[in-house]
Amino acid sequence: MKPPLFVLSDLHIAAPGPLNNFHAGPELVRFLRALPDGATLVLAGDFLDFLQQERPPVLDLAGAPALIEGLLASLAEEEWGAALFAALGDFVGREGHCVVLPGNHDPELHHPEAGPLLRCAAGLDAAEERLEMFVQPGPWTARRGPWEVVIGHGHRPDPWNDIDPVRVHAALERGEASLPLPPGSLLVLQALNAFKEARDPATGALRFPFVDLLKPETPWVPLLLLYLDPLLALRSSPAFFGNAGRPLVRALKERLLRGPSLAPGARPSDLDSSPAALLADAIATSLPESEIWAPEAVLAWLSAWLEGGPAPGEGRLAAHGGGRLLARAALARLVRENTFFAPGQPSPHDDRILADHLAGETGLRVVLAGHTHAERDIRLPGDRVYLNTGTWTDLIAVPSFLKREGWKGWIDALESNRLPRLRRLPYAKITEDGPRLLHWAEPSSPHPGPQS
Repeated sequence: MKPPLFVLSDLHIAAPGPLNNFHAGPELVRFLRALPDGATLVLAGDFLDFLQQERPPVLDLAGAPALIEGLLASLAEEEWGAALFAALGDFVGREGHCVVLPGNHDPELHHPEAGPLLRCAAGLDAAEERLEMFVQPGPWTARRGPWEVVIGHGHRPDPWNDIDPVRVHAALERGEASLPLPPGSLLVLQALNAFKEARDPATGALRFPFVDLLKPETPWVPLLLLYLDPLLALRSSPAFFGNAGRPLVRALKERLLRGPSLAPGARPSDLDSSPAALLADAIATSLPESEIWAPEAVLAWLSAWLEGGPAPGEGRLAAHGGGRLLARAALARLVRENTFFAPGQPSPHDDRILADHLAGETGLRVVLAGHTHAERDIRLPGDRVYLNTGTWTDLIAVPSFLKREGWKGWIDALESNRLPRLRRLPYAKITEDGPRLLHWAEPSSPHPGPQS
């Protein structure tokens, strides 16, 4: 019987410091040490995170080796980091096979020097083939008994975060110095990082200690940032939000005049997927009828707010007044998309992967992805299985309520860093008997996040 195959995704291991949101190093070391001899481990994207640090706002191909080497060196200086590299090298030394897939937070791993650098960090020969950097344009595939196994990171159907590996490798072959980053990467690198580091000038306390818990692949996150501090959002990431928010106002005006831009069954590639268009859709779908019939007032308010309207006071969101339009839009979108902790219920993103890889075929097949941070275990007719291996970064339970009173309490707890953090540590195990989604440990008890 062939040894089992294990899959992890979205570890987001970053350099130690205020921007890092990976805190499960010791658990990961124990996981690697417990893997059986001869097993295969697939790290399915966003194993490392090069966005949570100071760096150019582009995919710097020329500087990728130095960026990778710097991150690996900083991790090796940490006790758990040195243990992690030792455990990875030991696993390969026990006839293990480790496959690393680049994701949208670590596309630098497409660089041909990435594999040798990681192998050397793990104490292996630079040419050791059992620590493999898989950089092909399609998914990684394997078999376990009768099961066909298909693994990708899952970011390709996401217009905010798609990085085409064909384009990356063509640029590397041509010797191009850099490529543009997608909007989601710019949002993390510029806006979210700026909010993570923002401090109250009077007390020195972190203003937004919860920001590292937000997943930017959905429009509710940038809407929330525009509410919390529109000037900070616009100043920190003009490449994402545009010049003083004018593209957002213009897109909202067009959206209100022509109706929904996302028709039933449409895919993101079928429409304008710019940040302004997607945020405008999120705002428009949350407007009450009275405001839909008075779009000029809505547009005038939004323009004034984005140009530097008064900052919200104590208790900034939801039912507290201030920029309630953006707060309502952000939270309404959050609630509508709140299938995060429903592993059997596919999101629209999951539906696109299911349509691409599990529709209209027969035979035992399991498709695995990450990217969304939302665990999924979906069993389809005809022995078809979809698993999303979630994340090892900390999570918060998002609300399932719609009433204003619930929003107020949840947002107050979020702002004051009182929401419990969850660390679930999911992974997939595939044997000849089939695939399972498991947890390395039961969800931990609440523990503190970054302290001010």
